[in-house]
Amino acid sequence: MCDGGCAKKCLIFLNVLFFLGGAGLLGFGLWMKLCPMITQYLLVVNIDASDPLIEYAALVFIVVGAAAFVISLIGCCGAVRANQGLLFVYILLLLVLILGEVIGAVLALVYRGKVQSALLDSMTEQVQEDYYDGTAQYDAWNFIQTELKCCGGSNYTDYQNSVWAVNSSRVINGTKEVVPMTCCVQLEEGTSSDPKPVDFKQCQEAAAAGTAGESDFLFTEGCHDALQAWFEQHSLIMMIIGFGIGAVQLFGILCACSLRRALRDGKYVPSSQ
Repeated sequence: MCDGGCAKKCLIFLNVLFFLGGAGLLGFGLWMKLCPMITQYLLVVNIDASDPLIEYAALVFIVVGAAAFVISLIGCCGAVRANQGLLFVYILLLLVLILGEVIGAVLALVYRGKVQSALLDSMTEQVQEDYYDGTAQYDAWNFIQTELKCCGGSNYTDYQNSVWAVNSSRVINGTKEVVPMTCCVQLEEGTSSDPKPVDFKQCQEAAAAGTAGESDFLFTEGCHDALQAWFEQHSLIMMIIGFGIGAVQLFGILCACSLRRALRDGKYVPSSQ
């Protein structure tokens, strides 16, 4: 079993890791709350970014991350000073924090299920009925299609017979606009608000043919698959961070208990005393 001196060194090391992990959670929570990309992504899948579930999930990450800074400092001070009172407070706060993280994990799972269950039907419906100039969905879809290099919900054919195709598509230099310009492969300077297709004509001809597989001019992948992959990627990152922080916290509790017991039983006397 690890003695008092070993427990002290391990506790200091674990709290440095805990501090870094807390910074990651705090940054992720602020990103969820402030990043305009999140708002656009949620709008595309028909989830209100002001949904209390989203707001609370972001708040949990922010609070947990901020608390990690304070708790890690208490843990380090308790270890360096070999103070039983600080170690007790550290253990108690860690237990409360772990409970908060469990709540956050449950909310994240609920949120993930909510996105996946409504994703494809909602996206296809938006493309066909709500995508036209002047709507929030119009700007959101242009942003998503440009950022994720995709087109439509299931694929580019979702724009056939859509409200946009009937009322808003144009004929440019003799070529009919079958899909929005943001569905075309863009030049480097192209943006969602000012798209600049590499070749507008070949992009639209590929979309009109309806049989495009891979194309050098048209985004043939649907945004459903691209967006789901984006969510999966970020969920995996948070799961890895969460498991890592959880392991550090559990080891921290064990080390703090071991050091506190050694101090209480007189088996470890700090060199400064």
